[in-house]
Amino acid sequence: MRDPIVQQIIDQHLRRAEEGRRRFGGTMDQNTMPPVQLIKEAIEEAMDLCVYLQAAVAKLEAEREDACKPPADLERLIRVVSDYYQVTGALLRGSSKSPDVALARHVAIHIGRTKLGMTYVALGAAFNRDRTSILHACRRIEDRLLWQEERGQTDLAEDIEAISEQLEWQW
Repeated sequence: MRDPIVQQIIDQHLRRAEEGRRRFGGTMDQNTMPPVQLIKEAIEEAMDLCVYLQAAVAKLEAEREDACKPPADLERLIRVVSDYYQVTGALLRGSSKSPDVALARHVAIHIGRTKLGMTYVALGAAFNRDRTSILHACRRIEDRLLWQEERGQTDLAEDIEAISEQLEWQW
């Protein structure tokens, strides 16, 4: 069984070889083009490759920038969480490690991930953190929800539900 990627490359090479036969009147081993002309053809192909690669880089960078911009929904989430926990949006985005602020921040991140479907990178940009810190915040909330559920406690789940309801009402 062939690797499908390898097979795709083989198929592309075969199509390209056929195009070359038509363009140059034969196969490469039959080619009478002087070596200098072969090198010039290769340079043109390489320059085209550079253009395509640069275009791909530009598109990927633009997509990455778009992914890192916080959507309006996130701004609304930060306002609702700030009001709910009575902390400022600046504190949520800041470096405070106060338990109250950290809990509010983690809840906002958790809701951003679970309700808004935001990526770790986008949440990291919005909260001035790297994606591993965002992942940690999500896990902390999930672990705390599980811990409370096992003990019959619902405080955090109720907070998240209340915030989610406020967000749905605003949407």
